[in-house]
Amino acid sequence: MTYQQKVGWVKFWTPKDDWYYISNDERQTYLTAYAKAVDEAKTTGAERVGTYKCRGQSEWMRFEVWEFAKLEDVIQFTRVLESIGHYQYFEEDNTVGRKYEKSGEIDSWMI
Repeated sequence: MTYQQKVGWVKFWTPKDDWYYISNDERQTYLTAYAKAVDEAKTTGAERVGTYKCRGQSEWMRFEVWEFAKLEDVIQFTRVLESIGHYQYFEEDNTVGRKYEKSGEIDSWMI
């Protein structure tokens, strides 16, 4: 089984009440800070694969799929999100895993 250094991160999220109670100026301040955080993450090799709506199919309103160069980069990104108030405005559930190549070999299908 071949493990790669890359890490996949799926981030399910939905706005909290606080998001709806802040002013448009406060929302814009947050969105500007979030865009900066994403740009900083991209400098370390992070890639946001996509952002998706899933209201009718899940308890979560949205989810994002990311790929990071290493686990430490995911941790750093979440620290930046904390510093800009992200978790005050959005509830999340996340999952993370190492990327690997699945082949026809039995070992590639095992944990």
